[in-house]
Amino acid sequence: MIHQNYTYKNSIATAIIAAVAWFAVIMQFLISVPEYMQKGETLAGSIVHLASYFTILTNILVAVSLTSVLLFPKTFVGRFFAKISSATAIAVYITIVCLVYNLVLRPFWSAKGIFKTNDELLHVVVPALYLLNWFFFLPKKGLVWRALPYWLIFPLCYLFYVIIRGTFTGFYPYFFVDVKTFGYATVALNAFVLLIVFALFCALFIWLGRKMISRKPFS
Repeated sequence: MIHQNYTYKNSIATAIIAAVAWFAVIMQFLISVPEYMQKGETLAGSIVHLASYFTILTNILVAVSLTSVLLFPKTFVGRFFAKISSATAIAVYITIVCLVYNLVLRPFWSAKGIFKTNDELLHVVVPALYLLNWFFFLPKKGLVWRALPYWLIFPLCYLFYVIIRGTFTGFYPYFFVDVKTFGYATVALNAFVLLIVFALFCALFIWLGRKMISRKPFS
């Protein structure tokens, strides 16, 4: 009975977070793509432009992972995202999204109206909901230290992508990876520091999860 109750509650939490994440991501495309196109970008270029933000990619990852777990639990993708290792990696990514925006980028961004509302969904609401779900509903058994290097693949590939794409397009989604302004040496140092931050948060979440293994998930 306890297991059934836990599964029921976790399914509701999963559905709510997935719905909020999908809403925020879709809304961001609906309000941003037309604005990019008014500035001369093509539809495809506008979509790629928006998808070049780590915030958007991570919120999409949240939405896709939870939807896969909820609707396609027996598929390879559903089983992959159902693993505590996968869920914890995503928890790290969405935590970084929240912290970087609120501690570093917020002072430089003065969004208004629906843009501001959606910013809060992407950078505050979705991260908070996902982290609450991770802390209170997900069993932590299976978290191992050797998973840490694999969790760094996603942010590392992202950094390579934005730097290489920026070399050809001149567009860098975040100022600390702007090669035009800072040069490759400084950007490489910034990227290294970011990876260290990711690694530290990976270690923190593994440590917390292993500490919580003896506790039963909320039911």
